[in-house]
Amino acid sequence: MRDYLTGLPTAARWVLVAAAGLFVAINIMILSSISDGYRAERDIVERIRPRMARLLGYIAREPELATAASAAQDALANWAYLADGEGNQVGAQLQQTLRGFAEDAGLTVSGSQLVQTPQATEYEGFDVMSVELSMFGNPEALDEFLSAVYAHKPTLVVSEMTVNKQRQRRRSRDDIADDDTVVIRARVQALRVSEQ
Repeated sequence: MRDYLTGLPTAARWVLVAAAGLFVAINIMILSSISDGYRAERDIVERIRPRMARLLGYIAREPELATAASAAQDALANWAYLADGEGNQVGAQLQQTLRGFAEDAGLTVSGSQLVQTPQATEYEGFDVMSVELSMFGNPEALDEFLSAVYAHKPTLVVSEMTVNKQRQRRRSRDDIADDDTVVIRARVQALRVSEQ
């Protein structure tokens, strides 16, 4: 083989050496690229390995996690409305519930509305729903209404309330003595889990 190479003209030998050098350089570049790719993928696997172990741990503990999540949701349902529907739907449901409490207690509801309050975004992760009610009736009915409000789950809070004696119209003295009707304006608030 050596005799063959020495028998070639000088220009042919240079072309052959250049081709062999080019072949070696290309192979070195390919091997270097493969080596870099291997190292990069190995680094990715090393970064992912702890995440995979954590996920495998979650999968192994899935029944316990599901039980804990259910218990947390049940506990949260005692304090706030869940984000099952739109805020306005939940607000309308709250408004109807409060009107029902008032009517069951013997109060007459003259008006109710869902209102936006400055505290509507004060609590992180929760929306504050407020319902203003205008009612009238006797003080015992008011006590019964407030008992129903405070017994309700999720928790409701009467944030504002004014109670005034109903204005007296011209009636006989007997009617005035028996009339203990009060006019009530109340704002009742509830928390709702944000949809964020």
